Amino acid sequence: MSKTFFIFRVIRGIFFFFAFLVLIIFYLWSISAIYFLDFPWHWLKPASSWFFALGTPLAFIFFRKKKKYVFLSVLAVCLLLSAVYYTMEETNNKNWITSHAVLPSISFSGDKITIKNVRNFDYKTENDFTVMYYDKTFDLNTIDSLDYILSYWDGNKNIAHSLLSFGFGKDSYLCVSVETRLEKGQTQTGLKGLYNQYGLIYILGDESDILMLRTNFRKEDVYLYRLKVKKEEIRKLFLAIMHRVDSLKNHPQFYNSVKHNCLTSLLADIETAINQKLKFDYRYIFNGRSDEMIYERGKFQTNGLSFIEFKKMHYVNQYMTKNNAPTDYSKKIRKYGCLREIKNEDI
Repeated sequence: MSKTFFIFRVIRGIFFFFAFLVLIIFYLWSISAIYFLDFPWHWLKPASSWFFALGTPLAFIFFRKKKKYVFLSVLAVCLLLSAVYYTMEETNNKNWITSHAVLPSISFSGDKITIKNVRNFDYKTENDFTVMYYDKTFDLNTIDSLDYILSYWDGNKNIAHSLLSFGFGKDSYLCVSVETRLEKGQTQTGLKGLYNQYGLIYILGDESDILMLRTNFRKEDVYLYRLKVKKEEIRKLFLAIMHRVDSLKNHPQFYNSVKHNCLTSLLADIETAINQKLKFDYRYIFNGRSDEMIYERGKFQTNGLSFIEFKKMHYVNQYMTKNNAPTDYSKKIRKYGCLREIKNEDI
């Protein structure tokens, strides 16, 4: 065997290995795609999904001499499902749950941004609340802080809900929460979130709504960190998010558990604001550990604390009282001093 022929066979083997690996990934994705994607034969979808899942490996076993045709047939099915997936269009005209029914609306006028429908629900319990919205104009020149927030809802420290809160002067904050927009009767799962089953919504609201719902009523574990970011960078990010919110009014988008979730959506806004791609980190996916990543990158004012000590100090639930509706909520959750020590204009 010549050296050239040996190299050719190695390259050919590597090519088919990766082709087969890609097919496996497509195959696994397609099993659920058949079940979840919007096809007219709803009653056939469960049976079709099982048939594809079991029939594909059996076809490779019983038709070994024609495995090339089996490969091409499976690939054709996967490509067809991908085409359906990428041609689906989201709409804002659905029967949304009450907390997701109203989209914020943005208007721009120089350094002033007016937000219509800032959410400020009044909660008695998680599911018993008074619907309240208001309009407010924000002056970009008064932005002076940016906080990063993680909310853990089920004890899994690898996955959390990521939020941002922009500060405008003393104890005035606007919270940004990117969420799965659910229809009435829908339940959220990570798997369904891969198949265009949910809408995407940016909720703009008061911390006494968006965060207090989590700390006081859902009993989630919430951590709030002040970021070391220049005021001009905060301003650019705020503008990028406002333009994104504005675009969703006319160009609704699907939520995706990986590509367009609570953190990756905000990362896309950050990339827009800084006009460059961010270096990938596995903690973008396992966002429950994203605070550790930010700590390592020196974007927190740590005052010499280890990460464990630092995180413990920023666990805001410990600063809550039995009063379920404190009027000074934003001040209470920033009880730890270093949240007030950073002057962004000096960074």
